[in-house]
Amino acid sequence: MLLVLVASVPLTYNISINKVNAAGSYTETPTQSGGKIIEWSSNTYVEYWWEANKPDTLMYKSEFTNGIVEIDRMKFFNSTYKIKAQSIVQIPDYIKDINELDIEFVSKSVAIPSEDSYAVEILPNHQLRILVNSTPLLAKNAGEIFSTGPNSAKYLVDLKLRITIPGPPPPISTCKIEGDYLASGSGSSLVKTIKIPVYDDEGDFLYYDYKYYYDYLTANITDLSRKTVKAGFGYEFKVTTDYSNEYYGMSDGWYGAQRVVAYFPSADSFLPMEVELEPLYPTSNWHNEWILPRVFVEKFSGNMFYNKYDVNRDIEDELLDGGNKWYTPFKQKDGAYNFYIRAYDAGKNSISAADSEWVGVCGSPFDDYVVRLVRPDNPFPAGVGSNWQGSESIITDLVDWYYEKHPQGEMPEKSDEWVTEWANGWAN
Repeated sequence: MLLVLVASVPLTYNISINKVNAAGSYTETPTQSGGKIIEWSSNTYVEYWWEANKPDTLMYKSEFTNGIVEIDRMKFFNSTYKIKAQSIVQIPDYIKDINELDIEFVSKSVAIPSEDSYAVEILPNHQLRILVNSTPLLAKNAGEIFSTGPNSAKYLVDLKLRITIPGPPPPISTCKIEGDYLASGSGSSLVKTIKIPVYDDEGDFLYYDYKYYYDYLTANITDLSRKTVKAGFGYEFKVTTDYSNEYYGMSDGWYGAQRVVAYFPSADSFLPMEVELEPLYPTSNWHNEWILPRVFVEKFSGNMFYNKYDVNRDIEDELLDGGNKWYTPFKQKDGAYNFYIRAYDAGKNSISAADSEWVGVCGSPFDDYVVRLVRPDNPFPAGVGSNWQGSESIITDLVDWYYEKHPQGEMPEKSDEWVTEWANGWAN
């Protein structure tokens, strides 16, 4: 892997040299997770030259300026004048976001103005570009400009970074899940018996015959929004109930289902395992539809409630609208997540009916997290992501505490054991 400073310059005043000044250097240390730690150094320099009869006009070459730059010597050594250079590092193709990398400043040469005088970005072809700014005046004031000939000189531009690249993500499971239906069935009951006399041909009474009339209730789960979810994610469904009566009409005072309850095998946060569904129409209707109640989610804690006035609520935590959904537990293992519903109290004899469904739980939202250690004085070397903007102080306020623990500013060791402990803590 070749690291190139493209602010390359000719070695003498009258020869245009297109090769690089120097190759960067680095060492790689593999990690047990399949990633690596790169100790990277730009290990290069900026060289400039002048013509013997024009000593006050300096020249250097940079790809960023599309060729040779001629500049007044006084301006070149102005305190605000900077020369930009770049280096390229190859990175794995599974790295898509700069925040997946842990980039730590280690050291710099005097020509680089400050610890943050560099920027990094991901280029196509899986390359990491490191841009470095140098100031000629700083090198001159420190006595670190070296002659390379009668009319040329150079100064060192050496930035050292420690770049931690995480291991590849685990393979995505296909999660081919098949579930079993727990219950399904309609209800019925006898609502009316009519005694009918039977006569012979002569009109004489023979016996009584009986005609029986029944009512029926069906309940079906419909409109399941998702058949596969990650653990901790929500889904919606409806329940349709239909009541019918062979003898009585709707005006005779018999009602359809009065209640529908959903039963879940496990619950998260403050959600109950038995949930009363809400009817969309009056319960006097023979046909009705039922939905889950609205979920309220605390923004900071993530706790969920069907009752916004639950005694377990943190009144200081903002409530978010979680929709009319059921949320699987965050710790739910991959597999079929079965649930069933039962409709109650329909008709003259309070008949009931049931149905069941299942949702495949596949993976966890934690699959998308990148675990990395940061230094509180520079937690976002590539810029603050949208999810942290305005909240940077949560980390930066830890600077004093951090340097009490790490006086030399060293990062605590980031080991696979540390990551495993974190993962096990979540799983348990």
